[in-house]
Amino acid sequence: MKSAKGIVAAATATAASGCILLLALFFPVKQRVERVLAKARGEGGSVHDVRVLETPRRRIDVPPRPGLLALTSTRDMRDGIAARGKLLVASSGGVLVHDEAGHLERIMTWEHGLGSTITTALAEYRGMVAVGTADGSVTLLDAEDSRVARFQIGDAKEAAVTELVADGDMLYVGTSGLGLIAWDGRTAVATSFGDGREPPDITALARGPSGLAVGTSSGVLLRRGSGYLAPLDRGEGRKERVTALAWNGDALLVGTPFGLSQREAEGTWRKLLDGVLVTAILSDAVSGRLYVGTFDQGVIVLSPSGGERRLLGQERINRLRWVGDRPVAFGSGGAWDLSGHVATLLVPTGTSALSGPHVTALLHHGGAIWVGTQEDGVDVLRTDGSLSRHFPRPGFRKGASKITHLETLGETAGVLVSTREGILRVDSHGADDFRPSGERIPHEDVRAAAQLSGLVAVATTRGVAVYDPGGAVKTLTQREGLPDDQALAIAWGEGGRLFVGTRKGLAIFTRDMRLEKVVAPSPSGIGSAVITALAAANEGMYVGTHGGGVALVGEDGLAVNVSLELHDLVINPGALVLDRDRLHACTRGEGLLVLDRTTRRWRKLGEPLGSDNVTAVLPTDDALWIGTDRGLVKISRSLVEAALAPLPRS
Repeated sequence: MKSAKGIVAAATATAASGCILLLALFFPVKQRVERVLAKARGEGGSVHDVRVLETPRRRIDVPPRPGLLALTSTRDMRDGIAARGKLLVASSGGVLVHDEAGHLERIMTWEHGLGSTITTALAEYRGMVAVGTADGSVTLLDAEDSRVARFQIGDAKEAAVTELVADGDMLYVGTSGLGLIAWDGRTAVATSFGDGREPPDITALARGPSGLAVGTSSGVLLRRGSGYLAPLDRGEGRKERVTALAWNGDALLVGTPFGLSQREAEGTWRKLLDGVLVTAILSDAVSGRLYVGTFDQGVIVLSPSGGERRLLGQERINRLRWVGDRPVAFGSGGAWDLSGHVATLLVPTGTSALSGPHVTALLHHGGAIWVGTQEDGVDVLRTDGSLSRHFPRPGFRKGASKITHLETLGETAGVLVSTREGILRVDSHGADDFRPSGERIPHEDVRAAAQLSGLVAVATTRGVAVYDPGGAVKTLTQREGLPDDQALAIAWGEGGRLFVGTRKGLAIFTRDMRLEKVVAPSPSGIGSAVITALAAANEGMYVGTHGGGVALVGEDGLAVNVSLELHDLVINPGALVLDRDRLHACTRGEGLLVLDRTTRRWRKLGEPLGSDNVTAVLPTDDALWIGTDRGLVKISRSLVEAALAPLPRS
């Protein structure tokens, strides 16, 4: 790897003034910032008050806690800057901190005080580093401390941070749902159009000689005045979604899904590139070159003479930055120095075990932890969290990216991998289609699979296929009694009965695949018709739903709601798991809930997981492996016991 020394050297000068600037941030006085914000509020409907919710300052050098291991995916690099002699890279799994030689020192996640693991933007602000995240927070990092701020407008939910631009005392925060937020470290307002319309979705920001240019999902805006956004060209400009902005002297470069244009200072437009989805722009004032990042064509370098050079093949580029005196591209495969005739890898990927941050399924098989992801297949981990292998192999014809379920066929027979593109059998020889009968399953969109003594039942969005050991296949659809052909969950119950959860209720079939009963939703039974998860126990079948909590269906087919005190509870797909005398329920928004199956009392895991959207759980002898949409956490049994807190009955 090329040394990064010199790239980060220019940033070390900011460290000396950090303490003074930090005091100014945490103890602001009445100055220009407050006057600007006060004037903005008086503009009459052109700004929206923003609540700033802050966490206490937290030290970032705390060592990892014993019994807790957080695993993320840092393979998608979103942004990067040089600060305090370090190269910091924002990724899908935290902030990567590199020393002057380019060596990775640490990966900062929610354990170290970040608001979220998925980081989206970086900026230097008042001697600190501002980190924007996917959950709408901005974390301010000093050399020793972190502070997290979240922005709320009325009842609106938090929106992901898309851009950060510092301008003196102000930090401008572009968001995907709350518009453009101006924050001085204490007080914040959201700007809108001059007529007081709702804040737009901000897709790009660029500070330049003519002001702050603001790109949105529907066009280009220029910030004018103190509290409003005035349309560029008085509403006559481009209407395409803006994907990137940069100033080229007095001219504004505008990237869209259809190419690159330049707006001259006098207001005329000129097309520079056509037919490319532009994701980032960087202007070199010395050489006159333009670096254009694209979605699937790498970096296009435009020279003043009209020449064109292409770098990085089909790489997806997220951001282009000056790091020291060198242009650097940040993308899905790493970070590259673009200063030479060829791109040089500066920061490689592969610094974390997970291929994707969104965990969808977990399985303990062959002494290893199998982790299904939404983004990129299955990672097989050793029990210490290190990566053993990944599949599918590059070029595998089925793709198998969006994993929905993992099911063991036995220690020697391999694993069934359900995906949105079909179902695979994976063993020591590799991965291939699961077609024991030579016939296709009802549909390629597979949601779950379950096996019992050689019988394999596969739930798809167009019914259920049941394969017997001899290769015969039985198809179950509405014609055979399913309430709906969209089967979302499946499990074998007592006596070989087959339980099928659909979008319109639960169906129970006998072992010879005759319909036994359809259990309709009711407030005291199955609380919602949308069945998302099933877990077989001695006392019956636990049924998880979307918005109706958890029910228990006994052998007589009667259902009892065991979560009446938990209103509107959403159980994630396939996310009910038995663990000794407990039932783990993975929820969307409420974290991990644990039911004592004997007393029917619920408790909640109070240990932070990096996300309240828990998608999978895997109990092992000494720990719980807990998957979320932000990564994977391994927590020792002792920590789990200490962190479980009772839920009051309503």
